[in-house]
Amino acid sequence: MSISGPTLLYPITDNIVLSGKDYLEFKWIRYYFVQTEYFDFRLYKGYNTIAANLIFKQKFTSNEYPISIPKALFEENQVYTWVLVLLFYDGRKSDKSFSSFKIIKK
Repeated sequence: MSISGPTLLYPITDNIVLSGKDYLEFKWIRYYFVQTEYFDFRLYKGYNTIAANLIFKQKFTSNEYPISIPKALFEENQVYTWVLVLLFYDGRKSDKSFSSFKIIKK
C-alpha cells in the first residue's frame, strides 16, 4: 500500500518573484506529524529530476518548517523542480510530491 506524498503548498505557481527577499520559502501540509522521522527535500534545475540536475538536497525534521533556501541558488528566467518525500520512523516512505516553478524578475 502506497502512502500519498505530502500536499505541496508553495511554490506551486508558474512564476516566482524573489526581488527584495533573501530566500525562497517552501511549504507543504505536514500529515502524520508524530510518525515522521524526516522529509527528504530535493531541488533540481529544470523539469527533469535526474542526478545531473540536482542542485540542493537535505533531510529536514518535522520541526524544521517552513524550509528556507537561499536566493543565491536561483537564477532569473530559470525553471526549478522541487521534490519532497516523507519518511516514517518505521522505515516506510511516501510517494514523491513534486512541483515546478520559474523565477522571474519584477
